[in-house]
Amino acid sequence: MATTSPAVRLFASDVDGTLLTSNHRLTGEVRAAISRARSAGVHVVLASARSALALARIQAQLDLVGEPVVALQGAWVGTVSATGSLTAFARHPIDLSAALAVYEQCERIGTPMSWFTETDWFYSRPAAVVDYEARVTGIAASGQFDADLAVTAPLKIMVPPNPAMPDSGRQVLEALPATLHGQLTGENYLEITARAADKSHGIALVADQLGVGSEQIAAAGDGQNDIGMFRLAARSFAMGNASPIVQGAAGEVVPTNEDSGLAVAIVRALG
Repeated sequence: MATTSPAVRLFASDVDGTLLTSNHRLTGEVRAAISRARSAGVHVVLASARSALALARIQAQLDLVGEPVVALQGAWVGTVSATGSLTAFARHPIDLSAALAVYEQCERIGTPMSWFTETDWFYSRPAAVVDYEARVTGIAASGQFDADLAVTAPLKIMVPPNPAMPDSGRQVLEALPATLHGQLTGENYLEITARAADKSHGIALVADQLGVGSEQIAAAGDGQNDIGMFRLAARSFAMGNASPIVQGAAGEVVPTNEDSGLAVAIVRALG
């Protein structure tokens, strides 16, 4: 007897604040729901500000190796093999001169920034957040950034929260070159990319590669950078820990990431 395809064939999930708890763990309920989705033939695609290699570490824990990822806020879209080889479907680098202008602005106001390429990341000045980033993502920094040696355009620049200067991210955002797009996410992280980069564009490209129509896409997230995915998807789920704006943009609201809300979203999407 022939089986029918599931109504949802692609489930796009944000990572921090959605897939993971606040202490960056996967709950048993979320693991089980993703396994169930995989058994039903659903592609589970991670879409995050994290790098492709950082997302591959999470994929390995969920038996998702080989599935596409939308990394660096959509600036890199592709697959990572079990050996760590990257195959890009799309890359959206920041213009090098614009990227250096952001670095110079950060230096003027005295706040750190991180510079992400396809496989590496660099920090502009020593800060506690450097060790935190490495610990959370499992990817150590490649070294301290040197503007005089910068020849590779970054895919993303991140301005992390600065306890000594709480409005630093907003200051950098207000001074961004017009060719760049900045979004404040999480606990006041400023994620800067080329304007062509966006999670929703990445998911749309992945769906096209997989032959999945928008009516077969579901998405879950907790940030304003996830709203584009909500608009693309037929089913959209905001986490209970999301802001009222994000919850209002989603079709449904599920429990928080601490309470395995993503598992609830996947089960509902599977029907």
